[in-house]
Amino acid sequence: MPGGKNEYYLWQMGKYLHELRLLQRRSDIMAYASDLGLHFTANIWHWISVEWPIWIKCYTPSVHLTKDSLVLDAGAGEGETLLFFYKLGLRRFRCIELDPAKFRVLENNAHSLPEATCELENRAFAAHDAIGVDFAKVDVEGGEMELLKVRPSELPNEIVLETHSPEIAEALKRHLGGMTYSMNWERGVDMWRFLNHG
Repeated sequence: MPGGKNEYYLWQMGKYLHELRLLQRRSDIMAYASDLGLHFTANIWHWISVEWPIWIKCYTPSVHLTKDSLVLDAGAGEGETLLFFYKLGLRRFRCIELDPAKFRVLENNAHSLPEATCELENRAFAAHDAIGVDFAKVDVEGGEMELLKVRPSELPNEIVLETHSPEIAEALKRHLGGMTYSMNWERGVDMWRFLNHG
């Protein structure tokens, strides 16, 4: 918190406007989700409103995909990133979520999406999940090491993932040597985009 009356006032106004933008974004996304028949817990709604601009930056595919492209959503939660990818016009999904409570919500939400085909698995992310997909989003709290078990030639054209330690990031960079990568810093988490040129 800044010192001085004027600085404090400006800081409070900036904080208020930021929260107002989050509420507006949340309202817009809630209306869209409601039209589709989707429901999320209050905590997930908070993260959707906070992280949506990060997803636009980090999760939007840079490779050409169509509604027939298969998207892997590993660490799918309640279907919040499924909603994001659906809003981008994608319609085929493989969703992996380990948490049983989140998975129950994910099931209901996935079945509410018109024209979407969703393979749903309530288990930990495994290496074979990344095979045969066109785009992968992987946020599995350390489970991304499973990607080391897959030959780069079998991996999708693009993988966007979070790594939770520098060691994991370095191991993946070495394994995916035929790919290009870039790092985005968001809230202390390393975001990586691997593009497969093989």
